[in-house]
Amino acid sequence: MDEAEDRELDRHATVFLDVDGVLNSYPVRGLRYYRERRRTARAWRFRLHYRPAVVRALERLLRTHAADLVWLSTWSHRCTEELEPALGFRETHAVVPMPDDSYNRYAGDPHVWWKALHVSAWLDGDPRRRAVWVDDDLASPRTHAHFAEHYPDRLLMVAPAFSHGLTGSHLKAIRRFLSPLRRAERRRRKGRTALLTDTPTTAEASPRTAETAPQTAEASRLPEPAGSAPPGSAPSGASASGSELSGAVPTSPAARTVPRPDLRAPGVSLREDRPLADQSPGEQTSKDQPPPRIGLLDSGLGLVGFADALLAQAPEAELVLAMDPDNMPYGRLDSARLREVTETSARRLADWEPDALVVACNTASVHALDHLRSVFEPAIPVIGTVPAIKTAAALDAPFAVWATTATTGSEYQRRLIEAFAGGLEVAQVAAVGLARAIESGDQERITAAVAEAAAQTPDEAASVVLGCTHYGLVAPRIEQALHEALGREIRLFDSPHAVAAQTLRRVAAHRRGAAETRAAEAGAIEAEAPEAGADTQARGGGRILATYLSGRRGRLPGVLATYPAGRRLLERELPAEDVRAGAPG
Repeated sequence: MDEAEDRELDRHATVFLDVDGVLNSYPVRGLRYYRERRRTARAWRFRLHYRPAVVRALERLLRTHAADLVWLSTWSHRCTEELEPALGFRETHAVVPMPDDSYNRYAGDPHVWWKALHVSAWLDGDPRRRAVWVDDDLASPRTHAHFAEHYPDRLLMVAPAFSHGLTGSHLKAIRRFLSPLRRAERRRRKGRTALLTDTPTTAEASPRTAETAPQTAEASRLPEPAGSAPPGSAPSGASASGSELSGAVPTSPAARTVPRPDLRAPGVSLREDRPLADQSPGEQTSKDQPPPRIGLLDSGLGLVGFADALLAQAPEAELVLAMDPDNMPYGRLDSARLREVTETSARRLADWEPDALVVACNTASVHALDHLRSVFEPAIPVIGTVPAIKTAAALDAPFAVWATTATTGSEYQRRLIEAFAGGLEVAQVAAVGLARAIESGDQERITAAVAEAAAQTPDEAASVVLGCTHYGLVAPRIEQALHEALGREIRLFDSPHAVAAQTLRRVAAHRRGAAETRAAEAGAIEAEAPEAGADTQARGGGRILATYLSGRRGRLPGVLATYPAGRRLLERELPAEDVRAGAPG
């Protein structure tokens, strides 16, 4: 190699760029939207939240530093087909296609994650290659440690916080890395591979943070988001171990969960470095973040108990509800039709860019949950429901399951009983007409249906599982009827409280950059199911932003005033004229 070619390699580098959490950050409203000169655009079914100044500064940086941009994102070919035109890129750049449907599920494992495999193979192809890798999922300690060990002087890793995305500080650090340096000087710099992250860590600042370098005109004018590191300085507590601007993440894998998929912008890094499992749902919703926005769907009033439980555990939550009176009850629909109607409702909810979707119906969860997850995840977590049979079985005593006529004796319920209550006496009780009576608010029909089901409940039953999401609305009346029929107190188990807690955990994990496993979700829904009828009085500024009735905008039905949980929701429903920021166009 001649000297000129060697100098050219010293200058040249490739920038591998992610989309979500980098260019497309968490939605911003209010004064911050204008202060940071943000804009919104649409591509691939999603609303993008970006800063045009960042796009312009990035393009200028690439032109002036002989760097190539390569899209390394789950957006894959859509980066050039939809994203570049939407964000105003002047040039078309290369794309690394996603090889399978794993998305960023394995972002915490550099030996499996498809992005890590590609970057490793590219760097291994020529020891003279240099790269900048910008991806919010690089906050994984395991992935960072792997690349820091194997490519200590050829790779700069930048992990923006999802709440802000790429900032002027990041661009300044990238420019320093791309600036031409004598090869000998670069070799003298040890431990250069860095992780730039907006998450504070515990150590002292790196000596290199004191270096100064001229910025591009655009980067120097970029207003820094509130809470981000000022240009040219490290966030508080930055690591001295090979960090260029801010610090390396904690070395213990327990300090973070596995990173989140990056299809859209749901993620905001929490300020606490405690493992997610050590935080209560309330702690997982920081005051510095927008309130969680959650969509719930059911054929009817079955979602009310879940909405009430969510507002009890996250009083500032914003809820969007989708009922389906045209297709009620879901138990009469075949699987194909059920998937179709639930997807229609879910798409209405998805227009509001929620942090999670809750399928607040046992029947819909059985027949449509996998379909909905294939459509909306990993962009939006989808949480299903299941009767608390496992929780009741933990008492090691006979119990009964009250359910609709269609569910009682079904293969689905039989499998649940066999899986979690094998060897126990479990009575399946059909509460004929109870769900319909609750929908109508007919007190006489409710009393009659409850009394009939109570009479069918065996004397030896120690508890009753409410196998329909509607039944929790009349839990006190069920307890009273069982006491009259059996002459003793009977414990009720329902799922809204546990599902609400699991939903908030999924929201916090998604915002923090974690993708929790399905097995963990299935266990959490039942393992912590409290007794039914507990007080869920919510206090705070939570709101019902919108209600859909079979896909049409509507209002909460007046029959909700019949039930305590329903009355609490009615108090939080926004007047139609007051639905403002965040409403889908």
